[in-house]
Amino acid sequence: MELFLTINAIKLARARDLVLVLPFIPYFRQDRKEDTERVPISARVVADMLTMSGIVKDIVTMDLHVEQEQAFFSCPTQNLSGQVILAQYFRDRFGGDFSKVVVSSTDLGGGKRAQRLAQKLGSNVKVDTLLKSRNDDASVKTLGFIGPDLTDMTVLLSDDMVDTGGSTIAGIDALLQRGAKEVIPCFSHPIFSPKGGKTAEQKFRAAGAHVVALDTIPRSKEYYAENSDWLTVLSTADYLAKVVCESHRSGGSVSALF
Repeated sequence: MELFLTINAIKLARARDLVLVLPFIPYFRQDRKEDTERVPISARVVADMLTMSGIVKDIVTMDLHVEQEQAFFSCPTQNLSGQVILAQYFRDRFGGDFSKVVVSSTDLGGGKRAQRLAQKLGSNVKVDTLLKSRNDDASVKTLGFIGPDLTDMTVLLSDDMVDTGGSTIAGIDALLQRGAKEVIPCFSHPIFSPKGGKTAEQKFRAAGAHVVALDTIPRSKEYYAENSDWLTVLSTADYLAKVVCESHRSGGSVSALF
């Protein structure tokens, strides 16, 4: 509501146009109707609300849950890849040597995302995929695995967002059982909802996992300090600033930043 009211205030101030920079857009996980259930297409509803003012010229966001959701907007939309920031972090962390690194997806739907992260790291980085079954929002069972031998390998477990942590922790357990030396979950949107009596923070700490995520969801300095033992947060500020500059510079190229 703050955002919608701010858009209205800017419109009433007679601004010519407006660019929204929204690293994370809530309610975009529901992008279609499931079977015959009476459910909303929440992503489309939010997209309509953001653009109905007529003043929004462009929207800059990051890692929409499904890439096709860009089509829900009636204005040009830049769906940036947080993997650009994650890849740079891991290049620095491993010194460019990925001979003992595998990129994994938590499910089949995220396979392309894992492949793109691997490609950004290097042409020879291997990719695997976990197969899962979801009983409800917080209960996940790993059914199988597709990929190379993981013995003594470090696995980067890639996803776009983590909510309760159920899929990620189930994936960590499955990969360790297959011989992985270390599993590093990495993703753009750390939602971290409390469900099932435990918060996602408690679950990750109990699992002994060290997580790498972007700061697309604002949190306090106190929060980062309290969770620094298991959570590394990477800033999106420089990347977003470069995108905004390129998109408004004559002859600029946002795609060159990907």
